Amino acid sequence: MKKENFDFYTYNDKRKCRYSKCLAPIADQEHATRQYCPREELPDGSVKNCKDDYWADIKKEANTVYKEMELFHKLMEERLSSLYDLNLPEITIEIIESTGIELPKSLMHFSKDETCFFYFINYVVTYNLIDKRIKISKHEIELF
Repeated sequence: MKKENFDFYTYNDKRKCRYSKCLAPIADQEHATRQYCPREELPDGSVKNCKDDYWADIKKEANTVYKEMELFHKLMEERLSSLYDLNLPEITIEIIESTGIELPKSLMHFSKDETCFFYFINYVVTYNLIDKRIKISKHEIELF
């Protein structure tokens, strides 16, 4: 695409960059559909690109929930790992609750007969409803 050089630019249409942190004026001679400043490489090698920055901010807001879920499951993984490494002879629901492990928020859970299975990233917590025994073990199931 050929870029035309103008000796002067006018700003009668009062168009501005759509990115709220920039709002630089856009010349009337630019294409009518232009909403952002042109991409610009700065002397230090960094790139100023208002269009990418605008959409990055919007995607960041949309992905906040997923980032929180990721952090939660990393925390559960750490807690389960530390509890698993203790090799306790018996694990009670009180121990689970005191370590902050939230079983209902596991990635997947189901019950079969009198046993509930709570699947986390690398661990499965098995809870027997009759004798109230809890077992933590590693699993090799691909959840994703």
